[in-house]
Amino acid sequence: MSHGDVESRGPAIFERITVNLVERASRSLELTASLTDLSKTDVVNRALQLYAYLEFEESIGNQVLIREASNGTTSRFVFSDKPDGEPGKKPE
Repeated sequence: MSHGDVESRGPAIFERITVNLVERASRSLELTASLTDLSKTDVVNRALQLYAYLEFEESIGNQVLIREASNGTTSRFVFSDKPDGEPGKKPE
């Protein structure tokens, strides 16, 4: 099977891909899997769904906001343009 092939297992359809993770992404994957007790596959699946949702919301003019529990400060989350860049928060 090549890298973009789709394989069927019952009613679900799976797509197998190979990716090269930058060091920061690899550490993030390890940390997230450890914190959530999920497999790396589950973490990547959830991350892609979340990323698509956030990109869609921004594409229609909405903002992604983070409210700090300790003091109620609200910041706008901004994705980096670089694949290995630092995501960040902009104060609102």
